[in-house]
Amino acid sequence: KKLDLDLKYMQALMDGDLTTQKGIKECTEAAQALYQCMNADIHPSLLKLGAVEEQQKYFKKLLASFSKRLIHHLNNLFIHHGNEIGETLSRYAGDIRMPQHSSIHRDLVIYADLMLWLKKVDEPVFHELSAVYMGSLNKLYNREISEFMESAKQKLITTKDSKGKLGAATLPRLTGSTTSLTKIEARGRSGSSHSVDSTGLKYGSEMDIAMRSIFDQVLEKVLSELERVCIAEQDFCFKFFHLIDKNQPSEENPHKEPLPDGEATAEAETEVWVAKQTYSTADSEYITENLGEGLLQKRATVTTRMRQINDQVREMMAELFPLLENELDNFLTHADRQDGMYSMYMLVRMSQHVINNQDMGSYLGKTFGNCLIKVKRNFDKYIESMMQAIKETKVSKKNRCGIISFVHNFEDFTNLAEAIFRGSDRHADLDKAYTKLVRVVFEQIVRVANEHQKTPKEVVLMENFHRMFSILSHLKNACLENDRKEAKQRYTVNLKAYTVNLLGRPLEKLHIFFEGVEARIAAGVKPEEVGYQLAFSKQELRKVIKEYPGKEVRITQ
Repeated sequence: KKLDLDLKYMQALMDGDLTTQKGIKECTEAAQALYQCMNADIHPSLLKLGAVEEQQKYFKKLLASFSKRLIHHLNNLFIHHGNEIGETLSRYAGDIRMPQHSSIHRDLVIYADLMLWLKKVDEPVFHELSAVYMGSLNKLYNREISEFMESAKQKLITTKDSKGKLGAATLPRLTGSTTSLTKIEARGRSGSSHSVDSTGLKYGSEMDIAMRSIFDQVLEKVLSELERVCIAEQDFCFKFFHLIDKNQPSEENPHKEPLPDGEATAEAETEVWVAKQTYSTADSEYITENLGEGLLQKRATVTTRMRQINDQVREMMAELFPLLENELDNFLTHADRQDGMYSMYMLVRMSQHVINNQDMGSYLGKTFGNCLIKVKRNFDKYIESMMQAIKETKVSKKNRCGIISFVHNFEDFTNLAEAIFRGSDRHADLDKAYTKLVRVVFEQIVRVANEHQKTPKEVVLMENFHRMFSILSHLKNACLENDRKEAKQRYTVNLKAYTVNLLGRPLEKLHIFFEGVEARIAAGVKPEEVGYQLAFSKQELRKVIKEYPGKEVRITQ
């Protein structure tokens, strides 16, 4: 009985329809029945019987025939789907979106059990068929990702070209995204309206904020779409190519009995779809991985079995998306050339998506991680360029010096940077940038004060260090506390120097009169009795006041 194969199964294996759901189901049942017959537990002595040998030969012939037919059908199906034009991006006019391939996955997933059967009976052929799938689909993904990235670049270029045409009424629509990182509260400026140079505001204009808001939305859309497509494909590969074999005991439960063919429970059937969640539990221990460039990433520890699955998945995804990292890197480089400040948006957004995809060290997590390292380099270069610009600030010889332009710009930078990095785990990178920038600003304030010819040194130092003290106090950043105290101390010292050296002692006799009054009170004379002394009587005070007419007092002031 163990070698008896039902006639309907033989018929299905010989000419069953592999194009309909009913036919595929019949062929799957027949293939599993054939596998059970070929692997039946028979006493060794019976294997030498002529009838048994004849039956085994027939089963092998039947298996080879059906296997060849199945491979040919799936091979053609993979190539067909790889050559499909698919949904074009023009369908999403005005929107940046990657085409969906749920229809391809739906057409193929019904062959998943047959793929598992093929993996058991002829694993080398199974891997060859997997290679055909990856080779066919990567052409489709390469074309779509290239078009998608080009569409995102064009969105930025079009917006930049139309920048001058945008009116004030347009700005709310551009900056109204609830996911935008650029909603900042404008802080009014106080103090002198004059600046050392004529450089305009670099960070706070409404138009610049609108442009950056658009880039932030485009970047988030690009990363989200890539994430959606890659995760959908990865989940399909788990299911279709059986990267987690539900019949193989896991390390966590090595004594678990494998399920008989055709008797998979609903729980086991779903297991492949939740592979990532299954192998990255909240109770796992974590390690901190150094990605370089000062970037640290928290990652769950993995078992040997999980690492094997990781390698399989990454290899397969790398075959399917060979251009993904290069195309994403080109897009980020293109955006960075448009505006160096975009690197801050990239750093925050990329970091968020790396964390979202760090489970099992997925292919997408690795790809985003590599791009994050390059983004961090761009951010560091941008900070260096800011420092260099501060050092190269020229002193105007014509205007009176008030708050220096790079102090204004630093204030604008902090306003925008705080809005971008608020709540991000990358704020530590911003803190390091603050520390570097503040030191350079302090040094250059002193330089400008020494070089300026129209305004006394003490006035330049007093006004600008007071402004820096106000900015740093507003930030409330513990990393800048020493710098805040230094700004206050420098402001106080120069205020005193300004009062003593530049204001001098106007109304000298009036000063002497009241200093004498204070001296008598300090000596123990009651305040109400000081006026009875001749030198400090009301008559003497009137004489002193008469020596300073109103016109002269106004000139002094």
